[in-house]
This record gives sequence, structure tokens and C-alpha cells, in this order.
Amino acid sequence: MKVAIWGVGLLGGSIGYILKKKKWSDKVIGIGRNSSKLEKAVSLNAIDEYMIELDDRLSEIDILVLSVPVKLMPNLVKRALPYLKKGAIITDVGSTKEYITKEIENILPKDIYFVGGHPMAGSEKTGVEALDPYLFENAIYVLTKTKNTNLSAFEKVKEMVKKLDSTLLELDVEIHDLAVASISHLPHILASSLVNTANDISNNNQNIILSLAAGGFRDTTRIAAGSPEMWRDICLTNRDKILYAIDKFKKELSNFEENIKNGNEEMLTALFRNGKEVRDKIPQRRKGILSPMIELIVFVPDKPGIIGDITKILGRNNINIKDIEVLHIRENYGGSIRVGFDVNKENEKAEEVLKNAGFEVKELK
Repeated sequence: MKVAIWGVGLLGGSIGYILKKKKWSDKVIGIGRNSSKLEKAVSLNAIDEYMIELDDRLSEIDILVLSVPVKLMPNLVKRALPYLKKGAIITDVGSTKEYITKEIENILPKDIYFVGGHPMAGSEKTGVEALDPYLFENAIYVLTKTKNTNLSAFEKVKEMVKKLDSTLLELDVEIHDLAVASISHLPHILASSLVNTANDISNNNQNIILSLAAGGFRDTTRIAAGSPEMWRDICLTNRDKILYAIDKFKKELSNFEENIKNGNEEMLTALFRNGKEVRDKIPQRRKGILSPMIELIVFVPDKPGIIGDITKILGRNNINIKDIEVLHIRENYGGSIRVGFDVNKENEKAEEVLKNAGFEVKELK
């Protein structure tokens, strides 16, 4: 299997590295604009070779992975088409699917196939230097179908995704985009809006307000730190679904506004109670969205090596950690570490051994 990856950054580099390491692909070619970055990708074993200008090596490719901003993809596909062989498959890693699927399906001849993809994985780090052999492990990887999807091509991309150790989820493009509009895109918009609103309200007291915002507010708005250009393109390529989600949210916010104006204690309590009840029903899942995780909060002193102590204790007891995060300043938890486990007896065993080691532990609800 020969694979080309257009855009060898964090996602593209990680895909190439894993496929090479698992010997699923006997050749991985990187495509990009910066030769020094592509040389770095070769040195990191993310790709075997690269091209700046497209050439006949592309005619050998079985799968072309597009790991670039979504709005760039249609033009890149047009450039690649003269080189691609019959039966070649194109897939992508973009976070919106309906726009790019329509664009690419309208471009492709009948004997070259497209399968939309969206790995629900990432990092605050960027570039091929940040590649992670475990980036996709237990992460949801969405593949989308339309009436035009070639089933054989779909199965081949499924095979690739399984080599990444991801959890496969098959979705219709519209359902995917509506889902991510409500659980990902709208929250990003709200996070930016909250930060901008707090900044506007602060006027000359910015330092005071930002200092007070260090706890829950900072956690709530953490996602506002994402790439402005990427989120601009997401808004423009998932416009209808995002506008629908915004409209729903505006009505919900207006409901709060009206009841606050009227001093309606009963309705306000009901609104907050409903929000809490729905939120409590959300499975405690992190990287593996389809595989619920139990998360423990471990309260720790501020001293060097404390994370290592925790992982050693768990390792000695053959307890597998699925996720771990340092919680710097979080209201109600203080200085603490969040550790995630599969939903089975492992979390109970972890809680027991950590408590026996003298740590204060509680389950994160």
C-alpha cells in the first residue's frame, strides 16, 4: 500500500509515522511547500520521501491523505488529479465534512474515490516535530458516507483507520456537521465571545478581571486559544449548521434573560436544574468518546516527581492509565491531577492503591 500525505504536520506526520511503523504502507510520500520541514519529517520517520512540485511518483499512490486547511483542499485535488491512477482513494482529516465532500465529489472522475474523515484527536502543539505515535489511540475517527461513496474505497480507509488504533465511527455528513456544530464549533464561538465580553466589560479594570478569571472562567474558555484562521474556515465551511446552533442558543439565552429580568426564581432554578441534569448524563469520556472513562482526581502537594510517584504506583499494580492531566487551578479541586481509566474494576483498584499510598482521591463527576 502506497500513501501520500499532503500536509505533514502533527496529524499528517503522526499518520505517516504509524502507518510506516506498523508496515501497513511500504511507501509514504509527503507533499508540502517547505523542504526543511519535509526533510525533518523524513528524519523523524514520518515519511520516506517528499515532493514540493507534484510529479509522476503520485501515480503510484493508492491513498492520498489531505491534512491541510479545508478550504485549500478542492484546489489541491484539482492539481493532483492528472497524476492519480484509476482506483486511487482520497481521504481527509478536516473537521467539517458536508462542504468538502460536495466540493471534491463534484471534481472527481468516476474512477477516483473520496472518503471523508475526521480524527477527533489533536494537541496544542503543531508541526511534524510534535508527531505522536499514540495520537489516535482510543480516539474517535469519523468516516462519512454519501450515496456516491465507493464501498470498496470506504473499507480500505477503514482498514487504515484501524491501523491507527482509533475507534471508528461511521456517520452521514450532515449528521456529523450538525453534531460538531453543537458540541465543538458553537462552544468555541461562545468561548471567544465570553472572553471578548469580559474584556469589554472590564474597561480600565482589565488586570483585575483577568486575575479573577484564573479559575473556572479560564477552564471554560480554554478552547478560545485555538488557531483564529482555522476557526474562521470552520465557521465558513459549516455555516448553516453553526447558524442553526447559534439560533438555538440565542433562544436559550433569551429564556435566561427574560427570567432574570422578571425575577422568576422558580423558572431560573428549573433552567439551571435542567442544565445540570443533562450535563450529569453526559458520559465521562475523554479521548475515547465511545469508550466511557472513569476519572479520578488525585489531590497532590506541590513537589517535584509527584506525577512520577503516581504513575509508578499504578504501574506496579498493573493498572493501565488511559488519560492523565495536571489541573493547575480549578475551583473545588485545588492542586490536583486527573487520571482516567477504562470503565471496569481498574478504577476501583486505582482508587484503592492510591489511597493506601496516602493520596486523597475522589471520583470526578
